[in-house]
Amino acid sequence: SSIFTVTTQNYRMKHKLCFVLLFGLAASNSVTYNTKENCYEDLLVAISPDVPSSESEAVIKNIKEWITQGSEVLYKATYGWAYFKSVKILLPATWENVQNVTTAKYEAFEDAEVRVETQNPIHGNFPFTVQNGGCGDPGQFIQTSSEYFTQSTESEANIGPYGQIFVHNWAKLRYGVFEEFGYPGDKLYPMFYYKQVWTAEGQTNTLKPNLCSNMVPEGSEVDQVNGGSCSFDTKTGLPDAHCVYVADGPAGLTSSIMGIPYLKGNNKFCDETEEHIHNSDIPTKHNDICDGQSIFSVIKKHTDFIGYTKKNLTKDTTPTFSLLRPGKSQEFIMVLDTSNSMKKFDRIGRVKQAAKRFLQLDIEDNVPVGIVQFSARGPEETRVVQEIVPVTDTNRPAILDLIDGLTLHVDTCLGDGLKMGLKALKDYGVESGGVMIFLTDGRYSCDNAGLTIEDVIEEVVAQNARVITIAFGLSAQQNIEDLAVRTGGRAYFVNDDTGPEELNNALSGALAFQPSMTSENKEIIILQKTFGSVKNIQETFSIDQYIGRDLILEVDLNSTADVTIETNISGVNQNSTFTDNIGVFNQSIPTVSPGNYFINVLSNEEITFATMKIKSKAPSGVLPLTVECWTSIGGDALDFTGENPAKIAVLAKVTQGQNPIIGAEVVATLDMGQGPIEIHLSDEGMNPDTIRGDGIYARYFTQFTMNAEETRYTLKCDVTGTNTSMVNQGAGSLRTSRTSSQTPPCCGSSAVSEDSVLAPSGMFSRSESGGMITVGSTKGLGSNLYPPGKINDLSLGSLDFVEGTFEVSFTSTGGDLDDGVVASNQLFFSANQTLISGDLVDEAEVELVNNDFLAGNFTFDPLPATEVVRLPVTMAMFNVSEQYYFRLKAMDQDGKFSLSNVARLFITEVSNSAMHLGLNLGMIMMALAASWLTF
Repeated sequence: SSIFTVTTQNYRMKHKLCFVLLFGLAASNSVTYNTKENCYEDLLVAISPDVPSSESEAVIKNIKEWITQGSEVLYKATYGWAYFKSVKILLPATWENVQNVTTAKYEAFEDAEVRVETQNPIHGNFPFTVQNGGCGDPGQFIQTSSEYFTQSTESEANIGPYGQIFVHNWAKLRYGVFEEFGYPGDKLYPMFYYKQVWTAEGQTNTLKPNLCSNMVPEGSEVDQVNGGSCSFDTKTGLPDAHCVYVADGPAGLTSSIMGIPYLKGNNKFCDETEEHIHNSDIPTKHNDICDGQSIFSVIKKHTDFIGYTKKNLTKDTTPTFSLLRPGKSQEFIMVLDTSNSMKKFDRIGRVKQAAKRFLQLDIEDNVPVGIVQFSARGPEETRVVQEIVPVTDTNRPAILDLIDGLTLHVDTCLGDGLKMGLKALKDYGVESGGVMIFLTDGRYSCDNAGLTIEDVIEEVVAQNARVITIAFGLSAQQNIEDLAVRTGGRAYFVNDDTGPEELNNALSGALAFQPSMTSENKEIIILQKTFGSVKNIQETFSIDQYIGRDLILEVDLNSTADVTIETNISGVNQNSTFTDNIGVFNQSIPTVSPGNYFINVLSNEEITFATMKIKSKAPSGVLPLTVECWTSIGGDALDFTGENPAKIAVLAKVTQGQNPIIGAEVVATLDMGQGPIEIHLSDEGMNPDTIRGDGIYARYFTQFTMNAEETRYTLKCDVTGTNTSMVNQGAGSLRTSRTSSQTPPCCGSSAVSEDSVLAPSGMFSRSESGGMITVGSTKGLGSNLYPPGKINDLSLGSLDFVEGTFEVSFTSTGGDLDDGVVASNQLFFSANQTLISGDLVDEAEVELVNNDFLAGNFTFDPLPATEVVRLPVTMAMFNVSEQYYFRLKAMDQDGKFSLSNVARLFITEVSNSAMHLGLNLGMIMMALAASWLTF
């Protein structure tokens, strides 16, 4: 086998493939909770390489101040139960101007609970938390900008007290709670709502700010665009999308920190007490997702709060800080299974080819790499084949020869292989850290009391070695993924009878833990595709405006005859003949202009497998368009035990720099060896997607094999730009120029507002591996595992006073979560909020919106999942001065059902001019607020 390299314009590049694979986006690879001292240790803050070193002094100083104040606020908010004892700050490798820095042993940017980037176009300089889960689920990370720290005085004045803002975000990240305020113009979490109170004369409804607080807030409304008084939106009956409420008191207002984090002294969580009472009836994101529970009641369910009691506030909560800087490279040890079962499907041949390719194309000069083989316990069977050494052009050929010389033996002593890998790292001087690539195709089988994974996993964890697990074939040990989960590594699965793509991705994925690089130097995969049993391959690809520098074209080949490869790139025709049966064709081009190009692979005999991979970097001064691909369960297996079967969502993040790409076609492909399964992901805010237009696309995976043992699937995400795809560049200049602490720029239910700046993305294509998915045993589960998914965007609007109608709209759910079609949709309403809330709707106590309510030729007949339903409803059916609550019930053919969010309808008298809360002015109109309310 060989690597066939074509160099264009006398250009040769040693390159590094950097995957950004956030497998499950686990939140806590670093921080731990000390149950004896009730404190958090080793919180990791990482600073992006995109932040210039000239900002280092101010950024480091104010990170320390931010978390120091946050530690004190958290200590008081939890009544002595939690604070931060130690914090690590991981600097960019290029920040050589900072003194008193220790070399990082195993910390990586991808592990950080807090990340400092350049200014975010959607969130501005506001700290924010990435959350894609439900109530109590940890977030992914907290992100803020370097400007938040370099402009510290303005940040505290405009965003809020440092400590309160930190704890507001920490509570989201660690405990899985959500904000308790509304957003201007948001359809589901509005800035204002009508509070309903029942009296002897009936209901009264008063316009209130959507804030959770233990006292009635004092403040005023202001138009954030022109700075004057607010106006009503005639289509909703609420203050318009420019109107914000600015709270400035009273002095006794001390909760909730999730509701008004910017108000100094408001430093407690709401709970069930009268002192910090929770407002469960307001339309906030937290009330919806957490079913009306108070913030502190959710927090106390977290494992950090087992045995919780209030404590005396006597401790010094000031953390210790240590500065870390990445070394030049991680150390890699490849631990390869060489048991006899590797003969099957020529697994050992595929491993040899992939390992050699990894060393030749993916490993840069001077990156330390070693090799261990394992099978039986003898010194010849389980041994260090190549001690860890920096790989160079001088020693690379000899290492490749050692890989070719690997021989097979009996037994599969998994634990002994891991133990030998740890020894190889220590022999190179790596007492802590390093990356281990652990590949096996079999289950534990070892004579003479060999070690199991369970025997050595604690030692692996203690040595802080990350493990990249590669399960080769269907018979690989079922628990090897535990190694990846426990060590913060990655887990992959490689099918038999497939091309080199899956194995290449698994090996290259280990490079995700190399020191982070600047955005403009990241390699982007444009195209990755595998072909089998063909003679000719004709493939076109596009170079878009976001790529074209340092283009690499690779074709992995397994053929029985010579192969001709034709390319036409930037007007240059290139014909190359590849004479080895197994190897890699490699072509490097320094600059390629935007346009459409082709590559043809031709042979007189059938090509067994060919994997085509094209990657490139962004042009100088252009932010790259990238894709991340992961699942909601990370490295854990999908567990169906218990009363409610677990669910798995597949997610992909598509951004240009930090700008979300919306309207792209995103397809996730899953494969367990019986043919690919395609899932079209969505960024329309439909469950499991939580925010519309934020560039994160999601969909549930329900098409797994039923009545089967535990099964592994590969995962890949392919993204294509269309004529309607847009780059979300954030709010317009009018709004951002006046944005203040009272108006977080984003995001309630949508990252797209009426003044968002959207620019065409143009056509593009990207591909990214998502690792693997493990689905637990589905034996005995039946054929109808899931109910319909929750409809979370039920809303009312589009008022037409001429026709006397308003519109009900929602996105259709499926019979199984978001797949298929439901059997029926029923829309209920009541003037009593209690009757429409809760887990069940008493249909005898509420009213049904049937076809008689609808104007025109419309029905509630279900549409396929993801299709939008819009139904005109007659206004005359509802009384003036009464508020109504609507909820939709979706049911499948077996009677399983789900209930939507609650939407509000209110007819009142308001004015479309200057407004003040609580005043009744002007004309009669309909007030509509689609609100997420679950109690």
